[in-house]
Amino acid sequence: MEVGHVKCVADAKTGELLGCHIVSETAGDMIHEAVAMMVAHTPVKAVAKAIHAYPTLSALMRAALKEAAG
Repeated sequence: MEVGHVKCVADAKTGELLGCHIVSETAGDMIHEAVAMMVAHTPVKAVAKAIHAYPTLSALMRAALKEAAG
């Protein structure tokens, strides 16, 4: 069982991802989605709506993005 935490922070006006904190042994496998979003200036709502494979660690990223989207 994986133990950890994911938190994403977005700009309230633009929805752009400003940062992502991942505390997990597999953080290195999970951070790439957040990095790509930040480079592309992608709003969190756009990716939070996308289907993420479940049950995988990517489901944690989707949950964090949905929370950041408000």
